[in-house]
Amino acid sequence: HLATTNSLTSLDSAYVNFVPCEKECQQVIETFYSFHEALALSINSIKDNVHYDIETKDNSDERMEEKKNNKKFKNKTLVPVMDKNNDNANHDQKNPDSTKITDVNKSPSTRELKFLSNIKETVPLNKLTISDFRFHSLTEQLRVLNLRTIRIIGDGNCFFRAISDQLFATQTYHRRLRSDAITYIRRNSAAFEFFVSGEDNTIDDYIFRMKKNNTYADHLIITATATILNQNIIIHEYSKRPLLIPGSDYIDRQLHIAYNPYNQHYESVKRFDGTISIISLNDLQLT
Repeated sequence: HLATTNSLTSLDSAYVNFVPCEKECQQVIETFYSFHEALALSINSIKDNVHYDIETKDNSDERMEEKKNNKKFKNKTLVPVMDKNNDNANHDQKNPDSTKITDVNKSPSTRELKFLSNIKETVPLNKLTISDFRFHSLTEQLRVLNLRTIRIIGDGNCFFRAISDQLFATQTYHRRLRSDAITYIRRNSAAFEFFVSGEDNTIDDYIFRMKKNNTYADHLIITATATILNQNIIIHEYSKRPLLIPGSDYIDRQLHIAYNPYNQHYESVKRFDGTISIISLNDLQLT
């Protein structure tokens, strides 16, 4: 009866070529590391009750991660689940009429534009650094807050993967999150033109580059993501105060990620019980 996965389960994967009832396909989470031989189970089902599901073809590097998710994001109505059991199951079945999680029809708020202006002017390093810093690693720094990092695949999509993990406890929906953020920026391109810098000459150049899979996220699209999700994104970085990326007027609407500037990598951050943390405004760095 030893567990064979890092989710402490004995069964790591289940593969079926039919879905008897979508409502019964619940509480499926990603698990890894199998130490036993493959097991097979055959189930007889009445043909009239079987609904065949054709798996959508995806990139080979996505199949390993998404092999338990046969339905595409665009066909779901999703809501974030942040309960004590870290249970992201059947949220779309239970809430078929829920409002979509992103709103790309917004106009940039004064708060959002002010934040982008401050970031462009560069916040002094000493303003972000913790003066009485005493930790030897980000892991130790987070542990004091009862937080830990969740490993995220490093393929250039890590920011969107981390946000997907925060919302749905899976990295699967990173493509849709990127696409919605790009749509929001495109619809408000005149407002964001001023914030384009670096390798992009125009906002159109920026959109063309950033919409591509495996492109690293920057401050502009991170802020756009916070806005369309109506969530404040909190970025944890070693030796610095958690940085608030404003997306909501309510401080308790928070998503937490960690950033490593040395390899430009983001990871998801959660409490040890798997829930999402809420940090007081006084403990956050504002720009």
